[in-house]
Amino acid sequence: TVIRLVGKLDNIDAEMLEKEKLQDMSRIDQLTGVYNKAGFKTVVEPLLKESDSGSFIFTDLDNFKTVNDTLGHQTGDKVLQEMAAKLQQFFRSDDIIGRFGGDEFYIYAPGLSPEATVKRAEDLCRILHTAYDGVTVSASIGICYFPEHGRDFDKLVHLADVAAYVVKERGKGGYHVYEPGDKI
Repeated sequence: TVIRLVGKLDNIDAEMLEKEKLQDMSRIDQLTGVYNKAGFKTVVEPLLKESDSGSFIFTDLDNFKTVNDTLGHQTGDKVLQEMAAKLQQFFRSDDIIGRFGGDEFYIYAPGLSPEATVKRAEDLCRILHTAYDGVTVSASIGICYFPEHGRDFDKLVHLADVAAYVVKERGKGGYHVYEPGDKI
């Protein structure tokens, strides 16, 4: 009886591990290997309850549509994979990176000071500025801070997006820290 019970426990453990593995896979963007939108939210929301401070950094690639339209979707996929790899190498291991679809990436950097965040944004603009067969890809980066700009995940994501839109309106390829009054 003990042997049968141990065997059943092994099966239950294997099923639970498989279920967890599938759940983890459902949170990952299959193209880039970073979190997808749902996975990013699932991981970051609890961190907002535990963290004292942090930075939301929204990175929207400039001229990505041109890459897809002129060089093809296969090249576009390659660009997204390279950008995700650059973000993973650039940010700290405890920073959370997610792709929200298309050419939009979010990073939540717990405990990163505003000064360090701005320095990171400056460096990131340089690192992500790349040419692909004559098409220059850069990044418009929007930043907001937790808890200064809010405590709600969806609000912080929105404000970082608004800040990136300001950069797009000013000519792309830079960063902007959200200010009250910024709007899309």
